[in-house]
Amino acid sequence: MLRRMSMLVILLCWGLAQAGTAQQTSTGTAEAQARLQAGIAFLQQSQWARAAEAFEQAAALHHLGAETYVQWGMALAQLKRYQEAMGKFAQAVALNPQEATAYQHWGFALGELGRYQEAVEQFQQAVALNPQAARAHYGWGVALYLLGRPEEARPKFQQALTLDPKLVSAEALRTLQESGLLEELPSGTPSSR
Repeated sequence: MLRRMSMLVILLCWGLAQAGTAQQTSTGTAEAQARLQAGIAFLQQSQWARAAEAFEQAAALHHLGAETYVQWGMALAQLKRYQEAMGKFAQAVALNPQEATAYQHWGFALGELGRYQEAVEQFQQAVALNPQAARAHYGWGVALYLLGRPEEARPKFQQALTLDPKLVSAEALRTLQESGLLEELPSGTPSSR
């Protein structure tokens, strides 16, 4: 009887310990979610440093998904911390190789560092995964142009503006046209109205 009672006490204590662990995990997850939501809100408010800090805090509390690493990388890129940003984009791709926005933003970060050929490769991957990604087409065009390959850049700019006629300002459109990088303005662009 004493042995049964001891076993019952052990099981009861083990059950309470497990419940406590579950509660701590649930609380940690809730706190991580709160940090993630704060990070997203800070991104929307262009508060890059606060967003990066919130994502870092969330990562310390809970495993993050690919999309969150992309957002964290975007905040870091806005702070001109391109190497760190590329690390976050790489983590996003490691979690989800189909995350087109990770490749796109990785390309922009590489471009900011003057690594245009590598940027081209990232933009190619982004477009392969999401052919409707106007910004990836545009970034690809910019990288090609900066590599001294305007003939290859022209169709990328054209495609970008066909997908999203309001992607760039009227001034940028005039510059593209004057440089011979746009054959014609797609309907709906600021200069074609």
